[in-house]
Amino acid sequence: MKKNVNDALTEALASMAVGMPDDKVEYMGRYLKSYCERKRAQAKLKEEAGEAESKWAAYECENDEKKAALQAKEDEKNAKLDKLTNFLMELENNALTKQDVMDQVTAFTAEYIGVPACYIGTRKTINEVDTLYYYSANDDQKPKVVGQKLTAPTGEGEDDAPQRQGVTFEAFKAPEAPEVEAPEDAPEDWSPPPPPGPQPLVVENCMRDTRCKFYGIPKLGSFLAVPLNFNSSDHAEGIVQGEAPAEEAPPVEEAEEGAEPAEEGEPAEPAPPKKIWIAQKTVAQSLVLCCDTVGRYRAFSKADIDTVKTIGDKLISVFEVIENRQFEGQSAYLDGAEGQAEKVAELVAPLAEEEAAVIAAVNEELNPPAPEAAEGEEPAAVVPPAETLVALKTSVAALKVQTGAFAGADLSALLNGMASHVLPPAAAVTNLLYTASLLCGIGESAKDLYGEITWNNIVTKCIPSLGASMASFDAETVDATVLGDVKAFVEANGVLPGEYPPTCAICTALSQWVSKAIGAADASAAHAAFLAEQEAAAAAAAAGDEQD
Repeated sequence: MKKNVNDALTEALASMAVGMPDDKVEYMGRYLKSYCERKRAQAKLKEEAGEAESKWAAYECENDEKKAALQAKEDEKNAKLDKLTNFLMELENNALTKQDVMDQVTAFTAEYIGVPACYIGTRKTINEVDTLYYYSANDDQKPKVVGQKLTAPTGEGEDDAPQRQGVTFEAFKAPEAPEVEAPEDAPEDWSPPPPPGPQPLVVENCMRDTRCKFYGIPKLGSFLAVPLNFNSSDHAEGIVQGEAPAEEAPPVEEAEEGAEPAEEGEPAEPAPPKKIWIAQKTVAQSLVLCCDTVGRYRAFSKADIDTVKTIGDKLISVFEVIENRQFEGQSAYLDGAEGQAEKVAELVAPLAEEEAAVIAAVNEELNPPAPEAAEGEEPAAVVPPAETLVALKTSVAALKVQTGAFAGADLSALLNGMASHVLPPAAAVTNLLYTASLLCGIGESAKDLYGEITWNNIVTKCIPSLGASMASFDAETVDATVLGDVKAFVEANGVLPGEYPPTCAICTALSQWVSKAIGAADASAAHAAFLAEQEAAAAAAAAGDEQD
């Protein structure tokens, strides 16, 4: 009782004592009723306040979760952006060659934007055929793409043009630019903005676009091709010698006031102009960075396209850094090659006499004097050696003189030093070194995956082992097919005799070795044929005697 109604009665009696109503019973009833309603309202407000607090707490919790999710998403985005930034910054230091750059770019791009395929093609025009050569792809696509060629489509615009010839060449075409009129307040030297260059090519559905060519099973997917262009100095004429700008003469000092002017002496002779090396970035190079989602269909977003463009731009900038390094290396080689022609001439000058001496010794060995006949007897007949044997022995002896010279420290150092000739030399030099490599059994190393002879492969794969291969060369064991290939290449490319720049004077001595090696191998083949002919004749004669 006290617990349930005490507060209500106490409050009602206090109110009645203050108000002194006439009808005290009715007042008490009304007050208690009001008290109950007021208490119910307070309870309801308290309940609603509790619910509001609960809802607010739930909202705060949900909001914190959303904020955490957004922050995690933002952190993931920033981490991914940092990954791209770090890759672009470190690419220049992590890649030593252009092939390294392309391999790292294709692997990173495929993983970064989440596509199954990324590959790079180099555009070349050989025998007037415009072709893309694919030299790099991410690991999953290398067996399928690297080594493939894509020739420019034929019959474009014709109704009966073949389908599925490839669409990549469209990326190299610049879009038509609308004609821009000069504004009314344009200055006199106003010129219209340059037209836009080639833009990324995007094919949303490779199955539907009948221009697309598949190197595997056709599947749904999108295709992206980003064209890349730059001017290169990586060619035979990529460096030339020029003159540094003349230095200005120091100003003549004026005499102080009251002092006698200095006597005029004879004018000093101008210093000779300083020679410098100048890069010739004159050959336009075109590449294309491609991605596709074939087999994992999804379209490329604008962010994907922008990312691939950014990576492609960095690839070109790193190519230019590598070419600057090549220019510095080539400049150092050319400075060090000064006087090489005189040194080579001095080293090979004694070889002619040495060859004459060994040939004379061989002839003396093959043509010994006839033994003296006993008194009263006729001297014994001396059978001269076969001409083919003489030719073989003398040519092998002459070749040994040349080989011995290359075994010496001086010529060997000059030959190995050709590996420092960074830029491609004149074609005569490349052809000669390939011929020597082919004779020695290492010629295939000079070719790239398309079978083309490249200076980079000669420098990295042939020259380091060429000296040792020449030392072990045996003209009498050269395969007939190899010899035929060598002679065909020499004839087709005019390898012998060749003209070589003074900075590659070692090639003068190497051409003599190649000439002697081919001559010795030819003599060996001729003598082997002679012996086979002799054996056949002897076998035929023996068979005739048996029949008789």
